[in-house]
Amino acid sequence: MPLSIGFNSIGLLILLTTLKSSENIFAIAINNDIPFQNCNGGLCMQGQCHEINGTQKCFCYTGYTGQSCQIAIDGSAYPCISNPCKVGRCISIQFTSGYSYICKCPEEVNNSECYNRSTSFQAIPLSDVSLKVNLNKVKIGQSITFECSAYSLPASNITWFKNGKPFLLNTSMGIESNTSRSGIAVTENFTIDQILPLDKGTYTCQANNIMIGQSAKSNSQIISFSCSPAFCYNRGQCNMMNHIANCSDCQIGYIGDNCETKLPDVVLHSVTIQSNTSITYKYGETIALECLIISFPIPAITWKKDNSTLSMGDHYKIITVVNKFTYDHSASILVINGLKASDVGSYRCIAFDETNRIRLQNDTSIVIECYSGICNNRGQCQKINNTTIC
Repeated sequence: MPLSIGFNSIGLLILLTTLKSSENIFAIAINNDIPFQNCNGGLCMQGQCHEINGTQKCFCYTGYTGQSCQIAIDGSAYPCISNPCKVGRCISIQFTSGYSYICKCPEEVNNSECYNRSTSFQAIPLSDVSLKVNLNKVKIGQSITFECSAYSLPASNITWFKNGKPFLLNTSMGIESNTSRSGIAVTENFTIDQILPLDKGTYTCQANNIMIGQSAKSNSQIISFSCSPAFCYNRGQCNMMNHIANCSDCQIGYIGDNCETKLPDVVLHSVTIQSNTSITYKYGETIALECLIISFPIPAITWKKDNSTLSMGDHYKIITVVNKFTYDHSASILVINGLKASDVGSYRCIAFDETNRIRLQNDTSIVIECYSGICNNRGQCQKINNTTIC
């Protein structure tokens, strides 16, 4: 079957060639193109670049094929839309430097009769690049859809930007995209399902047309969040400041703009006890024994008196305190309301790091010494077998 190759009239030479094999024609056309290397670098000509398992791949629009989506297989792409072939089938091939085409003609047709010399190709400048979005103020978990549209002939490719930097529509990000082309219009949209705080920012799109040497950016769309517990990953307090959601008071052990980052675990390695009374314990006083622990997450704490686990109630209470500024420092405070003779004894704080199967403990004693007024000034205080008696 005779075939003819022609280059469009926009600064390119018209060339007629007759070859016997369509395979040879395609080999010449594809080898003259720049090999597919990195679709983020602009070599995905009539398709959309996606990253799958760390590898960038060009997915062709309907009607295109080839490693860089440079070959039109439906005969309706530019320049074939201008009918450069009198008879037979026109196949459009796109190069980084422009467009060409192949006329696949019947065997009985002469090459000069196959190719329409009078055909000319008129480019339409790039215009009206716009970006729309269905929601600008969102909540965690909602779905948003962007739509970028542009007009030109030949149709343009779309590149997406977030905060001024280009990004790929990565399928692992939960992003779905599709592109439609109709005449001189191209529309591409992508949807973010289950939007997260990291998706906030300023989005734009850019239409690129290598054939007519033009590119243009769209208007900007700013995505921001309304307050909700999920905005702070249920680990902080969400507040609106100047119409912008912000997180504060993250849970101990979490940091980040959205309380999203967990600080490293700290293996239990220190347990100490100190008392709020440093001189002499007196009957009727409220005593606080503070067990200081260095560990994260906070380990399980048990208090014992003379090897018996204490029962909490009105007389014994436990308060847990965490250092806001040093997340791996915490304290378990045993409060004794109204010290009595029965409270004299040895107290033990036991910390158990379940993750690392580590158990540490420390001891202190409450001893009542004779002091002025202990016998209400009506008798003599004596200490017998570590017990004070009047």
